[in-house]
Amino acid sequence: MLTDRDICMAASFGGTRLRTVRVDASMSKQVHICSPEDTIETAEQIMATHKAHRLAVADAGGRLRGILSLSDIARRYRVKQRGKGIAATDIAATRAANAASTDHPEGSR
Repeated sequence: MLTDRDICMAASFGGTRLRTVRVDASMSKQVHICSPEDTIETAEQIMATHKAHRLAVADAGGRLRGILSLSDIARRYRVKQRGKGIAATDIAATRAANAASTDHPEGSR
């Protein structure tokens, strides 16, 4: 998977012009997925576990249905109220864990 973030990180850390950077050198090689039927809480937990900023959303047949980002979750879903939704602290904790990732210079995988 190649995301806008991968491209920005390639530009920041690569030290070369983007027109010379190959997709396979910048893309996420390990893609984490969720299904359209998963809850947002489940998707956020997958992101936190794998220090991922984005998940591919694939159906039971393995067909890509979309991309879900942590920013999508933060924008779209309200802060936990009356037992519904994801707490803002959960989103903040996942973003902090992702930023602290040391297994890739971009901190996104």
